[in-house]
Amino acid sequence: PPVAARPQELWVTHVETLIRDPYAIYARHVLGLKPLKPLHAEANAALRGDVIHKILQAFISEFREELPANAEDILLRQAERFFERYVSWPATRAFWMEKFARAIPWFIQTEAVRRVNASPDAFEADGARHMSAQDFMLKGRADRVDRDADGALVIYDYKTGQLPTAPQQKHYNKQLPLLAAIGA
Repeated sequence: PPVAARPQELWVTHVETLIRDPYAIYARHVLGLKPLKPLHAEANAALRGDVIHKILQAFISEFREELPANAEDILLRQAERFFERYVSWPATRAFWMEKFARAIPWFIQTEAVRRVNASPDAFEADGARHMSAQDFMLKGRADRVDRDADGALVIYDYKTGQLPTAPQQKHYNKQLPLLAAIGA
């Protein structure tokens, strides 16, 4: 498209789409086309990820300074409340809850390690970097940002599905490096 019609800003999550399927970016950002919303709510990966993000954010926000001795039990109870509130389908809720419950011990163990190196600082943190030579704004949202003793940032992007493979990270999935560039 002509330069004047090209997007002046893009979210880091759309960069992978730009690399893989530039026509999707053209359709959305130049032509203004958007997918139709489903007629009814669905129990899909996006909903599961959203609920898990909410659970983790609530737990970590409540215990920013120190993890309690019964952290696993507290996180399990919070998860039950959030799944009950946001997931309308009983079978789906039970299945997702069971999978999440199995991950809780690992999460608490690794959270204790994360806390040795840095402290939770922000959640759903928005940032942007303007590239003046291209007159382009790159925007991003980190699921969580921790800060270490020297003030350096540790950026997290929670993944509730399949992790990107090494080749995908090399060629397509640039979300974390771009978030780091925004945070720098």
